[in-house]
Amino acid sequence: MATAALALSGLTAGTAHAGEASDVIVPLGTCSFAHPVLAGVHTVKAGRATVQLRYSTTTHCAWGRIVNAKKNDKVWVDRTYDNGKTYTHLGATTVKSGSDTHTPSYYDGGGAKMRTCAHSGGVTRCTWPWF
Repeated sequence: MATAALALSGLTAGTAHAGEASDVIVPLGTCSFAHPVLAGVHTVKAGRATVQLRYSTTTHCAWGRIVNAKKNDKVWVDRTYDNGKTYTHLGATTVKSGSDTHTPSYYDGGGAKMRTCAHSGGVTRCTWPWF
């Protein structure tokens, strides 16, 4: 398996899990932002911004959120099937205006674990542990 370079502040993605459809969002209507809870560590600071992994208990989908951010800050979700040895970046989203944004929501894949990462103020941080 090859490691793919991510065109996001020079970061490198982990290796994709064999057979994983990493860039596929569950069909429209399946994932939603309904009944969200904070997953893993509730807040992690990335520079000036706060990063959150949000999770829908009804649709079993996760998404990343960044608040107190500035224009051009980034947030994304990582998904792993092997406890973080390899992972895939999903839904990299840039703050275009205002001070917050979120990624699309992604199904946890019935065995996948997720985390949210952000790049803000020259600092990259991720929520922990994998959820």
